[in-house]
Amino acid sequence: MLEKIGGDIGRANRWVFLKELRMLGVRVITGARVTAIDDRGVIYQKQEEEKSLKVDNVVLALGSVANLELERDLTDSKIEFVKIGDAKQPRKLMDAVHEGFLAAAEV
Repeated sequence: MLEKIGGDIGRANRWVFLKELRMLGVRVITGARVTAIDDRGVIYQKQEEEKSLKVDNVVLALGSVANLELERDLTDSKIEFVKIGDAKQPRKLMDAVHEGFLAAAEV
């Protein structure tokens, strides 16, 4: 739904990623909201206009949300833990690795 793809990819890598998409013939539509995927293809809204696109494959970039089920179970069981990574807040892999390192250093 954003106006730009890969906005959170580092500048040194973003151009390679976008070049690969172009070379593979991937059609990218930004600023759109998918409303359905059916036998007609992908149905989406862009600037309040409904459009459809016949496709062979669809890649969904939907974002992330933390799964707190394990945290609830550990809390209920009175087991001590440190919440890190995506359980704390969905972010990048390096954030989780860094938090894991800091948590392990405290042990």
